[in-house]
Amino acid sequence: MTDQSTKLADAAGDIDEAAQAGLVKQLSMMIGALFGSPVRNVLLLLNFALVAVILVTAYGQIRLNSWNQPFYDALSRRDLADFLIQLGVFGNHYSARFGDARSDSGGVTGNVGYNWTQVLHSNLSASVQQTDFKETRDNGNNFDVKSHPWSAVFSTVYDAGQLTKYSFYLGRSIAPSSVGGLSQIDQARAQYDHDFTQRLHLTSAVRVFRDKAVSGVSNANYRNYATGNIRVQYMLTQRIFVATAYTYVYQKYKLDPASADANVFNVSFGYRGLERQH
Repeated sequence: MTDQSTKLADAAGDIDEAAQAGLVKQLSMMIGALFGSPVRNVLLLLNFALVAVILVTAYGQIRLNSWNQPFYDALSRRDLADFLIQLGVFGNHYSARFGDARSDSGGVTGNVGYNWTQVLHSNLSASVQQTDFKETRDNGNNFDVKSHPWSAVFSTVYDAGQLTKYSFYLGRSIAPSSVGGLSQIDQARAQYDHDFTQRLHLTSAVRVFRDKAVSGVSNANYRNYATGNIRVQYMLTQRIFVATAYTYVYQKYKLDPASADANVFNVSFGYRGLERQH
């Protein structure tokens, strides 16, 4: 009985001593017990893993919140300047200027735009359609071809201050051809705009693209292009401007590898209308 009372008294004394000890001494005792344990390696590994999971979870939550906040703010305000989704249907009819060839097409289109920041804006548009191309020939060898061309274009605009803007475009577009069909244009484009003054504006752009018939009398021929353009515009008045531009065009036809390049100079006058009023 006396021995048990003595052990209880010693244990109570150790507890009181530990309670009265400072933080440093308590941590030292815990670390000593940890390193003195035969399973210390497992315990250390679990502790490091726990800390890593907490840090990764916290970082991911912070990044998610930074994206969710403007996203849901835009939805709650119905602010189309920050977030925009458009869906629609369309129909087209194309006819050749010479000859009896025509295309009728219809499909769906979608557009998604988002403002990542006040100076960085992106837009993605896509469409798919069914096109029925018909051509009547004098020899009776008529064409009636159905196709399903698609398009998708991703663009990003970066406003580097009030005077400079960078624009980037990548994707595929669909355009009518001169023979009543459709052509697909795969392109990449980079553009630089800068206002030297309120009157003087510079635009330079580089574009690489390929066009190929996708509706109509298709063949293995296609054209590769690369263009470089520099344009300077000067406002004579608040609405009337004069502009001069130089464009270099590299073009290569698959069936005509000797096709020539082109150098284009032009001077133009124009009128700039009023901005859209919101």
